[in-house]
Amino acid sequence: MLGAQVVVADIVEGKLNHAKSLGADASVNAAKEDVAEVIREITGGGAQVSVEALGIAQTTNASVECLATLGRHVDVGMPGGDGVMETNIRAIYSKQLAFFGARGMSSWKYPSLLAMIERGGMLI
Repeated sequence: MLGAQVVVADIVEGKLNHAKSLGADASVNAAKEDVAEVIREITGGGAQVSVEALGIAQTTNASVECLATLGRHVDVGMPGGDGVMETNIRAIYSKQLAFFGARGMSSWKYPSLLAMIERGGMLI
């Protein structure tokens, strides 16, 4: 996908299969495996970019912990309730990670965003 190795994680096998049918290179069942560890193995040391969309501590921390040194994390998921969650700051600090927060985007905007990335108009 646009030159990236895409690894997806979920607990629903059907969703993982669907992601692979759309072009994901690998999938990890979070109900059966340690997501961060498996992604580090698949990528040969850690992902360069991770995106978390659920807004829960378990998935946010797995997304951060799967990153390579100097990796970038984008958090799209908004925590429920008071918006506070426990995050592994040691992983962020020790690997010198960049941590970005992003608001959701309407799906009709995805094609133009992906086209911009594909033509090199956005650094990822």
